[in-house]
Amino acid sequence: MSVDIVGKRIVHYPSNVDKFEFDQEVAAVFPDMAARSIPMYAEAHRLHVSLLLDRFLDQERTKVVDVGASRGEFFKEICNQLQWPYTKRHPRIDLEAIDSSAPMLTLLTADIPWVTPVVSKIEDLPPAPRTADIVCMMYVLQFIQSDADKLKALRWAYETLKSGGVLILGQKDTVTDTYAGMFADEYMRFRVRNGYTLGEIAAKTAALKNSMWPTSPAWLEDMCIQAGFIDYAVTSRWLQFSTSVCTKR
Repeated sequence: MSVDIVGKRIVHYPSNVDKFEFDQEVAAVFPDMAARSIPMYAEAHRLHVSLLLDRFLDQERTKVVDVGASRGEFFKEICNQLQWPYTKRHPRIDLEAIDSSAPMLTLLTADIPWVTPVVSKIEDLPPAPRTADIVCMMYVLQFIQSDADKLKALRWAYETLKSGGVLILGQKDTVTDTYAGMFADEYMRFRVRNGYTLGEIAAKTAALKNSMWPTSPAWLEDMCIQAGFIDYAVTSRWLQFSTSVCTKR
C-alpha cells in the first residue's frame, strides 16, 4: 500500500515511482491531495462557478462538460452555489464528466449519480456536437505531452461549445530561469505547510517528471486563439499556477 494515515493526515506515495498515474489509490485520496498540493484549488472552482452563475439561473437549460473531472469538484461547487443536493438531478442542468481514470468517475458518480460519465483520454476524445454551454479543463492540458495534441484538445473544446460558450482552463505554467528557483522553493514551502513530508514531495516530483509537460502562459493564450477562441483572460494566479477563461465566437 502506498497510502497510509498518520494522525489525521493522509500520506501517499505514487505506486509507480517512474510515472504518476491516476489509479484507484490516487482516486481515493484525490480531494485531499488536490487541496494540499494545488494552490487556490477550491477557490478557483468557487470563482469560476460564481462568475458563470447567472448562466445557470437565467438559461432554460445549461450543459456543462468537465474534462479531467476527477472527483467532481467543479460540479459539486455548482450544486453548492445553487444550494442544490448532489444526489438529486437538477431539472435545468446537464453534467458530463470526462476522465481517463475509471476509478475517479466511479467515485464521482457515487456522489453525484446524475452525471453522465465518459472514460476517455483527452487525446482521444470523440467528435463533439455543439451542445455545451461551459467546458471546464482544470489542470489537464499539462498531462498531454505533444503540443499538437494540446491544440487538438482545445479545438475539441471549441467544437463542443455553442456560440458564446465559455472554456475554463487551469494550468501549471513554465517559468523563466530568473524566477524558476524561487517559485519552486515557495511551492515547496506551500506543500510543507499543508502537511506534506519532504519524502512525499520528492516522490511525487520524480513521478510527475514523466507525466507532466507544462507550457508557458503566452503559448496557451496563443493556442486558444488558434483554436478559434476570443477574449482570453487570466482569472487567477499563484506563481506558476494560473486559471483563465475564453469564449467561442
